[in-house]
Amino acid sequence: MIRKAFYTMLAIFILSSQFSIAIEQTTFGLAMVLWLALIIMGGKEKPRRTVLDFPLAALVIATILSSLLSGDPAGSLRATRNYLLIPVIYLTGFSIMGRKRAGRTAMLFLGAAAASAITGIILFLMGSGDGGLKRASGTFSMPLTYGGIMMLACSLFLALTLSREGSDRRGIILLGGGTLLTAAALFLSFTRSSWLGMLISGLIAMVILKRKLIVPFILLLVLFTLILPGEYRSRITSIWDPDYPSNRQRIELIRGGWRIFRENVILGVGPGDLAREYEQHMPRGAEVIHGHMHNTFLHIAVTRGILGLLAFLWLILAVYRLLFETLRLDLPPPEKGWVAGSLGAFTGFLVNGLFEWNFGDAEVITVLYIIIGSNLLLRMTGQAREKGA
Repeated sequence: MIRKAFYTMLAIFILSSQFSIAIEQTTFGLAMVLWLALIIMGGKEKPRRTVLDFPLAALVIATILSSLLSGDPAGSLRATRNYLLIPVIYLTGFSIMGRKRAGRTAMLFLGAAAASAITGIILFLMGSGDGGLKRASGTFSMPLTYGGIMMLACSLFLALTLSREGSDRRGIILLGGGTLLTAAALFLSFTRSSWLGMLISGLIAMVILKRKLIVPFILLLVLFTLILPGEYRSRITSIWDPDYPSNRQRIELIRGGWRIFRENVILGVGPGDLAREYEQHMPRGAEVIHGHMHNTFLHIAVTRGILGLLAFLWLILAVYRLLFETLRLDLPPPEKGWVAGSLGAFTGFLVNGLFEWNFGDAEVITVLYIIIGSNLLLRMTGQAREKGA
C-alpha cells in the first residue's frame, strides 16, 4: 500500500516537474515521507554513499556559515530554501527499483517534457508571451526558466536519438520528434544563454555518439540563422554585441560583483537579495540595480565567498566524475545515450549559468537534480550488470 502510494507520488512529481512548481514541490514532499517510511519498514529502496555526498555537504555548510555571519541571518537562511531540493538527487537515484520501472519513469519524464514543449509552442502561436518577441514561457512565469528546462530536456532527447540504431525507426521517429519539439520551444523562449548551453550540449552528444554529424550540425545552424526573420536573427547576433543593453549590464555586474567579493572574500555577504550591496558597489555609469549577479559562479562567490565557491567547484567535479564513470560502463545504447545527454545537459546548465543565476531557479535545478539522480541509478545498475557478467 505504501509502496504503491510512493510510486504514484513519484510519478506525479516527475510529471509536474515540467509544468507546475506547486504540484512538483507538494508531491516531492509527500514522496519523501513515503520513501522514508519504506526505508524504516526495511525496504530495498535505501540510499547509498555517493561521490556527491561530501561536496554537497561542504556547499551546505559554507552556505549556512555565510548566512549566520551575514547582516541578515534570518533572511539569508530563508534564501537557501532551494537546498531542501537536494534530496531529489537521492530520491531519483535510489528509490526506483528495477530496470523496467526506471525505463517507465524515464519515458514519463520525456513525455512530460514533450507535452510541455507543445504547450509552450501553442501558447506562443496564440500570442501569449513575454515582451516584444512574445517569448514562450510555457506554464512557467518566466521565459528564462522555461528555456532552461527545455534545454535540459532537449539535451536528453537529442542524445537518445543519436544513440538509436538505424533499424529502430520507431524509436528514432519518436525521440527525434521530441528533439524537434523541445528545440522549437527552446528557440521560442528566446533565452540566449540556454541557446548557447544547448549548442555545447549538442556538440558533446555528437562527439560521444555521432562525430560525423558535427559539421552538418554547425552548417545547419548557420543556414537557420541566415533565413530567420530580421528581429529573430538580431536576437542571435546580439549574443556577441557588447553594447546590447543586457550584455552591458552583465559586464557591469561582473565589475560590481568583483568589488563586493574583494571586501567579503571568505564567506561572502550571505545569500539573499543583493540589490543594496550592488547599489553601493555598482560601477560608474551603471543605471540598473540587480538583486542577483546573473552569473552562477559570481553569485556564489559574492554570497558564499571563496569557501562556498570552492565547494561548488568541488560539486561540479564530482558530478562530472559520476557522469564519466557511468559513461565508461558497458551500458546498452539507450542508457549510454541517456548518460551522454546528461553530460551535455549538465554542461549546458553550467554554460547557461555564466549568464544567469540558474542554480537559484527552483524549477530548473529540480529537473537537473532528477537527471543527476538518474545517473546514480544507471551507475548502480550498470555496475551490478558488470559484476554479474
